[in-house]
Formats: sequence, C-alpha cells, structure tokens
Amino acid sequence: MPLRRDEPPAAAGTAGAAEAYWNAMARLWQEIQAAEAASVEGAAQKVAEAIAGGATLWAFGATHSSLLTGELVYRAGGLAIINPIYAPGLTISERPLPRTSTLEHLPGYAKVVLSGVPLRQGDVLFVFSTSGRNAVPVEMAMTARSRGATVIAFTSRRYALVAPPDHPPGHYLHDVADIVIDTHVPAGDAALRLNAVDAPVGPASTVVGALLVNGLMCRVAELLARRGLQPPVFTSGNVPGGAEANRRLLEALKGRIHYT
Repeated sequence: MPLRRDEPPAAAGTAGAAEAYWNAMARLWQEIQAAEAASVEGAAQKVAEAIAGGATLWAFGATHSSLLTGELVYRAGGLAIINPIYAPGLTISERPLPRTSTLEHLPGYAKVVLSGVPLRQGDVLFVFSTSGRNAVPVEMAMTARSRGATVIAFTSRRYALVAPPDHPPGHYLHDVADIVIDTHVPAGDAALRLNAVDAPVGPASTVVGALLVNGLMCRVAELLARRGLQPPVFTSGNVPGGAEANRRLLEALKGRIHYT
C-alpha cells in the first residue's frame, strides 16, 4: 500500500491527522487480511504441531521489533511457552539508544546471542524485522534453521526491496525463513504523509505486527483444542484465581519455559 498524502479534516471537532492515520491503518489492515490469511494459517498449523510434539517457541526482534517479542511473552491471553531472545544492545532500553542502529547491522552478532540459547531441532523461532535487511535478524534466522528449528518471519517485502541487504551473502529475511508473513508495511514504516510536513508520520509496524501475531496465536489455541489439548494460555493475574492458575501452568511447563 503506497503512502497517500492525506490532508486531515479542517472542521472543528474532527480528529484531524489522528483520523487520517486510523483510516490509513484500516486500509493497510484490509490489504494484509486479504493477502496473508494463507500464510498465517500455515504458520499456525506448524506452531500447533510443534507445541503438540513437545517443542518450545522462541521470539526475536531488534530494537522496535523487540516490542513484538514482548507482545508475545508472559502476558494474559498469550501462550506460556513463548520464550524471548533479547540481544544485549538491541532493545529500546539501550542507552544511548542510537547505538542499536549500529549493532543491528553487525555481522556475527546473532551467533554470539544464540550461543547461550537452548534453541534446538523442532523448535519454532519467530523473527520480527520490518525492513528484513539487517544482518542480525537475517543471521538469527539462518542460525536457527541450521539447528533444525522452523523460522517464521514477520517482515515487509516492499520495505526490504528499496535497499540492498547488508547481510554479507546478500540475503533478506524473507529469503531465509521457512514461513514468511508479509506485514505490507511501506518503506520507512510510516503510514501517512501530511501537507506541510516533510517526513511521513504514523508508525505502522507495531500495530499490524501485534494484530498478525495475536491472531496467529488465537488460531494456534483453536487448533490445539481441536486436537484435544488444552492450550497453555496465561490468565490475567488481576482476576480471581488467575495468579494461582498461572503458577500451576509455569510449574507444569517448566522444562519448556526459559524466562523464569
């Protein structure tokens, strides 16, 4: 979906650019739903099969893509066996924060990060990278696959192809993943152009990424239930009985949970 130049409504009482952003995101989401349903279904089937077989799930993203890892991990309504891979220097807690822009291009760093991660054959790794061209997420996917894990990538092909990959062999993330879910995010990761504003505004990747991955997890839960398995879903600790249910879940799955 190419960027549109949307002049916000000028009438008093309108939401202005906020409404223009919401409309742009609605158009993008309609495009994604039409194009990616089959990829999401294929990913859900693979994840459900892995969980049923006793495998563990992992998630990685660099800098703002790490927010989508956080979206999956240890939260109400989410699956308990999704383990985060947080690379030192590649989360938004890094200071100085601009250092992340250098580290995500660093060849060889992904192998260092994964050297202490018990990701193994049969596991599933989600890799979030909107541009899909930086060395760390590409090498993360390649290293995981070399261990026999399945890699599911959330990335935007239209964003990736505006510039060459910086991974030395010349791969984009969508070239090296087993399953690709295309986020359709425009190059630059902003949904809106406004008159009299030089740069595009309104980040898109976190919004559509959360919708995609949470929808995928809902489908996984449904598929597990159809197999006669109880999906390992966290309950909110802020509702009666929730904390106790979560403690039982963590104890039952402690061999597949690595973040406690």
